[in-house]
Amino acid sequence: MMREYYPASISEDLQQLIRDRFINIVDAEKCGLPRVLDTIEVSCKTRHNIKLLCNLIYDTVFSLRPPGSKELLLEQRVPASYLALEDVISHLAADRRTTGVDPVLNAEQYKAVVTTEMQYRYQRSFRDAAELHQATLFLHENGVLLHYDDATLKDLYFLDPQWLCDMLAHVVTIREINPFARTGVMKLDDLKHVFKSSNIGPVDTRCYIVNLLNKFEVALTWDSRTLLIPSLLPSEESMRAAHTQLVRVKIPVRSRGWAVRSKKLSVSTGASTLVGNSSFYTQTPDQFQLQRPLANTTSPMKISGKN
Repeated sequence: MMREYYPASISEDLQQLIRDRFINIVDAEKCGLPRVLDTIEVSCKTRHNIKLLCNLIYDTVFSLRPPGSKELLLEQRVPASYLALEDVISHLAADRRTTGVDPVLNAEQYKAVVTTEMQYRYQRSFRDAAELHQATLFLHENGVLLHYDDATLKDLYFLDPQWLCDMLAHVVTIREINPFARTGVMKLDDLKHVFKSSNIGPVDTRCYIVNLLNKFEVALTWDSRTLLIPSLLPSEESMRAAHTQLVRVKIPVRSRGWAVRSKKLSVSTGASTLVGNSSFYTQTPDQFQLQRPLANTTSPMKISGKN
């Protein structure tokens, strides 16, 4: 069927295009690209090249070595204390889910609870805080728990990664769960309504939720009262569609003097910014709106104001 509509060389041409753009390039990391090893055409229906893909993944993973080590990563022995900590974390997460408590601990709680449980269950303990940190980092890299060396999150330990994913998904989910961000803009006060019907606890008890949304760029804090959710913003196609109605996105302006970049602009009157085919303007100094452009709009960028 494919050969009826495409030339016989289409597959190889696409493979070569991928190699040229993502593999055969110098300093891929400087271009924002990961290290791409190969490209393989597979079929989940006929299982074409599935075995080849599995072998490539196996060979690649088995050849990995930790930084500064000659020993293969998969041949390294895992300390028994690391495995004991993994089991303790699983028990703590399950217990907190059963009691309806968020599977999150701060640094002091984490150290105290882990030390107690390790001694109680396995009669083991870590020599010092550095060894506990190393074991925690190992579990983080293997997806058992999550701990980020971030200014706003470094004091928190998330014992259940799946719970964390489910929590973040509430913000960008369907409208039936989050009807407060129809155009990609949401008030912070509405978060308590989004999580009200869930089983993850009241949002006002977790000051870290906004930091998590910013960390994973699920939502960005616009100001102290507003969240901007990029994935829910209207697409350019939907704004251009003739059958759709006018799409407006209202976002509070951070500064009353944002438009005063020249003497010709005045905050006390209307100002507009046209970027591509999207028009941003302010009718008042406190907010601006996003409107569909006029049909004859062709200027790539225009800033204007009225005195």
